[in-house]
Amino acid sequence: MTVVLEDVSLRDGLQGELRLFTLDEKLAIVGQLVEAGFRRLQVGSFVHPDRLPQMADTDILVTRVRAAYPLLCCTGLVLNE
Repeated sequence: MTVVLEDVSLRDGLQGELRLFTLDEKLAIVGQLVEAGFRRLQVGSFVHPDRLPQMADTDILVTRVRAAYPLLCCTGLVLNE
């Protein structure tokens, strides 16, 4: 049996926060999760920024995470086309 763990803190955890986290803060969280041993992270969702401002920079975050951690499996939630 294979078990795959994917952390969703950056998407599910941050979307309920009142203050907006900077890209650097989000990258620091990624670094801590990688240090903790996670190899698969859902870093955000691709939604309109008016709906969920916390996710407005998900595309940039994905680019920066991929550059910093090329072996990390980085995913994002897409709710519709």
